[in-house]
Amino acid sequence: MPRPLVGVLALQGDFARCGAIMGTCAGLIVLANRLVESRMQTLALLDIRVERNGFGRQAQSFIDRVDLDLDGTRARVEGVFIRAPRIREMGEGVTVLGRWKNEAVMVRSDRVLALTFHPEMTPDTTVHRYFVRNMVLNTNHSAGAA
Repeated sequence: MPRPLVGVLALQGDFARCGAIMGTCAGLIVLANRLVESRMQTLALLDIRVERNGFGRQAQSFIDRVDLDLDGTRARVEGVFIRAPRIREMGEGVTVLGRWKNEAVMVRSDRVLALTFHPEMTPDTTVHRYFVRNMVLNTNHSAGAA
């Protein structure tokens, strides 16, 4: 039986209908609707299949460049991958916004933004500015918007 996310699932309904959500690393796992070899219960707000620690355990953690495509604006940011999950599959409504070595590491679906890496651990605010400007302040949340 899946382990429940105590208290979190109770907040899912109302917040998901009215607010934008950003999940990094473990947050991406919680947002996913499918997990590889895990019985953890998730919020299932993002149509992706995720492998926990997909890039390896603590000893395999790394920092490397991530290529972003944010509404046609290209950027390169530093990605901090700490026991990072790996996106194994994505549904049709999921848009890839960031790649590391051609692998999806930042995705969006409507008001949900998820990253396998930690943008908050660098001084670069590109990802956070994108989230606030395009998902929090922008009230036009079309399903395919990126």
